[in-house]
Amino acid sequence: MKCEEIKVNNFKIKWVNSRKYLGVEILSGTKFQLCFKEAKRKFFYAVNSILGNLGGVNSPFVALHLIMSQATPHLLYGINACHLNKSSINSLEYAYNSVFAKLFKTCDNNVIYNCQFYAGYLNFNILYEYNTLTFLKKLVDNEVIKFGTNIDTDDHLLYEKLLAKYNIDRDSLFVNKKYFFTYFEKLLNN
Repeated sequence: MKCEEIKVNNFKIKWVNSRKYLGVEILSGTKFQLCFKEAKRKFFYAVNSILGNLGGVNSPFVALHLIMSQATPHLLYGINACHLNKSSINSLEYAYNSVFAKLFKTCDNNVIYNCQFYAGYLNFNILYEYNTLTFLKKLVDNEVIKFGTNIDTDDHLLYEKLLAKYNIDRDSLFVNKKYFFTYFEKLLNN
């Protein structure tokens, strides 16, 4: 079935399968979906560039610090404002974990999670939730998200869920990463 062209002020809007907006690629479909191909490509490009320039440096901690500050933002850009499905999170987590797998020469997820924790980094799921909660807290503090309004219900529910999950007081001035590391440590010990 062919859709009619939409006109706004005599300007035709094209029907496309995807659209890049503010650096995030949005896919067409019945549900809101994002494409992370470009984000992962930029991430791996930055990772390979860093590892290539480090050459024979034996410390994985130097590489991790550079990768987390220069490459990981490509994976995280814009996702804190979206409710990602499990498939999208798994796709991004795979890319994120591949760095630890390469540097620590393991494919075992339990070993990777332990390497992340003891190197001072969160696993991808927790990092995503940390960024999301930090983003939502700013919106709540600036009264952009208003409790009790229909349009903000999903964001409010997610905000409350994340506060409860990480045992954070609603009146905290900021979201401290220590709560997320405490949760991560409990996951590792179970």
